[in-house]
Amino acid sequence: MNTRLSDEGIMIQLVEEMAELTQCLCKKLRDSTPGTFVIRCEKSELENHLVEEFADVEMMMQALKKRLGIEFCLNVEYEKEKKLLTRQALYDELT
Repeated sequence: MNTRLSDEGIMIQLVEEMAELTQCLCKKLRDSTPGTFVIRCEKSELENHLVEEFADVEMMMQALKKRLGIEFCLNVEYEKEKKLLTRQALYDELT
């Protein structure tokens, strides 16, 4: 039995994992915002859930990048470097 996900399957799974991370981050924000109605979680439970969701997203991102190939990965790294340099320059101007 082949359980290998298709490219589309990886993308769908990545979107689902990102949605779960988004939900977890929203819970963390609500939990730390005074005056909001939320069922409070144990801090360690919320942190563990956040770590788990980050890991899930990163694993699916890695799987998709691997599937899209080395050139795609190099382009992503180049784009990250450009953005970091731009943001660093803006930060330097503000300080």
